[in-house]
Amino acid sequence: MNKKGFTLIEAIIVIAILGVIGALLAPAIMKAIPNSYFHMFRKAYTTFSQVCTELANDTVMYPDGDLSKAPCPDATIACPCKTKNFRGCFIAKVNTIAGDEGGRFTTDDGISWRDGDLNWSEAAPAGVCDDYNNISTSTKIEAKANVVMVDLDGEDNGPNACGYDRFWFGVCRNGRVFISKGCSEGGESMSGEETYKKATEYLNRLRKQVE
Repeated sequence: MNKKGFTLIEAIIVIAILGVIGALLAPAIMKAIPNSYFHMFRKAYTTFSQVCTELANDTVMYPDGDLSKAPCPDATIACPCKTKNFRGCFIAKVNTIAGDEGGRFTTDDGISWRDGDLNWSEAAPAGVCDDYNNISTSTKIEAKANVVMVDLDGEDNGPNACGYDRFWFGVCRNGRVFISKGCSEGGESMSGEETYKKATEYLNRLRKQVE
């Protein structure tokens, strides 16, 4: 019986063809991975920005627009922020699938958020959190900020590293948001500066899409 198989030359040709195909597909695959992070970043940053703006403009919850203060100072008003802080107010504005445990919560889009100390003493990039005079009350809101860690695909999924799926978003007491350079978690993380550059790149892409 005559058995046919690959000759050495045929095997080499097949391997060469597969190598060419792999070389052609590799850039597309490598490009698709960071693009998936970009889309998740866009979702997270848009959500964060919109919620912070809504809170700062909610004159019932924050009459003087200062997010560092306890919300709903009028005791006769039913306040949705059960924990009486920014984290509780943020949670009240989004759909969560895991509650506030140790400052951590997860939204129904799979994004994990961590808002730890709530001490409103973080530094922001120059010119971002300038002192702000509230128009309606003439109350000066100091240039202080709070930061929130965002894990784009959830803390149960890797790589859990800064610059990849983890970033730090900052919010000024007047509701203005920014990218923080303070990310320093995860095994194979980028540096804080590299993470900031990656987030800024994503943010610039997002702004171009809006324009």
